[in-house]
Amino acid sequence: MGLCSQRVLRAARCRRAQPTSYFRSSRPTHVRGEDNDGKFPDESPVEVRYPSSKQEEHSDREQWPWLPGRIVEQCGPDEWYVCLEVRELALLRDGRRAPRGTAGRNLYYPCCFRDSSEIRARTTTSSPASATRRGAGR
Repeated sequence: MGLCSQRVLRAARCRRAQPTSYFRSSRPTHVRGEDNDGKFPDESPVEVRYPSSKQEEHSDREQWPWLPGRIVEQCGPDEWYVCLEVRELALLRDGRRAPRGTAGRNLYYPCCFRDSSEIRARTTTSSPASATRRGAGR
């Protein structure tokens, strides 16, 4: 496990799952790393390529939709750890899908490692709600 993963797990009480890990709905409380080059600052809203269905997981990444997320931290010269902000992708602590109406404090959101080619700044017109309207549920 890399240095970035160790810090994130300690700071945010992440639940490790394959191929991604999950953050609780409350924001992580870690100190901004000195290793961040500023291209995508910690906690900045972004969009990342992420499969919106099981079928897409094995398809070409270039075809994956851009979904809203937030930078957790930079892990290397061109690698960031990102937490997705799509309610339909959230799980419960035991890994089951979260039923409608589940309190936000009980949700775990998927996280992933991405390089700069799979991250872009979130525009003012894109938001977590707009991603769900595009059919981001898994």
